[in-house]
Amino acid sequence: MGRQRQNPAQNRVNSAALGQRQQQASCRRNLDSPTHPRHDPKVGFGWGRWGQPNGGRDVRNRLRPSTMPVTDLVYFTLGSILERAMTSKCSVYCGASVDGFIAKPDGDIKWLHRPEYAAAGATGLTYDEFISSVDALVMGRHTFEKVLSFPEWPYKLPVVVLSSTLRELPSHLRSRAKLKEGSPNDIVQELANQGYQHLYIDGGITIQRFLKARLIHEITVTYLPILLGAGISLFGSMGVETPLTLVQAVSSSNGFVQVRYRLENAAQHVYRDFPLSQQMEWFS
Repeated sequence: MGRQRQNPAQNRVNSAALGQRQQQASCRRNLDSPTHPRHDPKVGFGWGRWGQPNGGRDVRNRLRPSTMPVTDLVYFTLGSILERAMTSKCSVYCGASVDGFIAKPDGDIKWLHRPEYAAAGATGLTYDEFISSVDALVMGRHTFEKVLSFPEWPYKLPVVVLSSTLRELPSHLRSRAKLKEGSPNDIVQELANQGYQHLYIDGGITIQRFLKARLIHEITVTYLPILLGAGISLFGSMGVETPLTLVQAVSSSNGFVQVRYRLENAAQHVYRDFPLSQQMEWFS
């Protein structure tokens, strides 16, 4: 019998499959090697360093059990995507005048605490209920300076102060608040990596910046029965159309009207250097 003729196309397929198996075996050997960075507790599951120590709240620890077997480069890449795609829920909770101001032009907010406003019982989502669900509060410099004028520090939860001009916080607050600088996306990603799942965003300019970045998921505004005529606007002129879905609307006998909205275009934060759409192509 003559020698069987080989199929060139089949040869190419077989060679490609063999090369793929060899590459996967090499990747598995590299990942399982004791010298691989994934075995270093200072290195995260994926690329880059883990976040700084934060009381064991780093949510990435829950995505990477110490005994997790790594059997394929695909599994390794998937873990990295999950790590990079984590986000925090961002909420706004505030009071405003009917014409949309959260403070007078000089920053005065005494009008929020008139005696007649305290006569009726609270309805809707109360501040205590809201704050009990929050992991950290993010505020701008102007709001922080206003809070400093209060008789005492009103927050028990961690506070992040955003500022590009402040260099340090008062010494008595350094264990309660942290000073940070960066874009809303960077701030949310950093706090999400540290385990903070629900962020309270406060202050007019800060709220507007986070809205423009499509990072706000829920807004609760209690409108007080007053027209200020001028002042610091809650939303300003953002120049961004934002669809809302009404979650709840309630009124009280003292004239308060509280509305709670869910934002339909709130973005899920994805690591910028490796867009999720690009990473998912690695699996196709």
